[in-house]
Amino acid sequence: LATSPAQVYKENDVVHFIYVVKCMKPPMSIFHGLPGTAYQFEQPGTHNELKHIETAKTILRQRFLHLLQPRNVKYELHLYAENVEAPAAKIGTLILEAAQNLGPTLVVTAAHNKLEASDRYMGDVGSVALYLLENCKLPLAIIHPEEDGADEAE
Repeated sequence: LATSPAQVYKENDVVHFIYVVKCMKPPMSIFHGLPGTAYQFEQPGTHNELKHIETAKTILRQRFLHLLQPRNVKYELHLYAENVEAPAAKIGTLILEAAQNLGPTLVVTAAHNKLEASDRYMGDVGSVALYLLENCKLPLAIIHPEEDGADEAE
């Protein structure tokens, strides 16, 4: 991403960061074995979704603002909270729906957080990047993590 503003940014463009925070506890389900006797309820205990979302905002700003501010690049941060057990397809779908609503010129994602597959052209990709690669109808750039691990988030 460090070179992207210089390569693809045009004056008055807006960079939209779309990030899905997997922080919501799934509902607890009770099944009694008879039709109509099952129910779901919120898991007991502390739910820290707002704390996780605020932490994600802080981390994203620390990682990327220093790349945008020297060029006065406008940005918007779009955060979505999702179930901690959400599969890559759900995360990818949220990202694609948000991207389609925003109408970007280019969708950029990290190659992987956890390696899922090796693509012939894209190299090693994680499950969300692989989903985007297979389903994104918009121009897509996949950026591989740096050796020092600085860019390991999808």
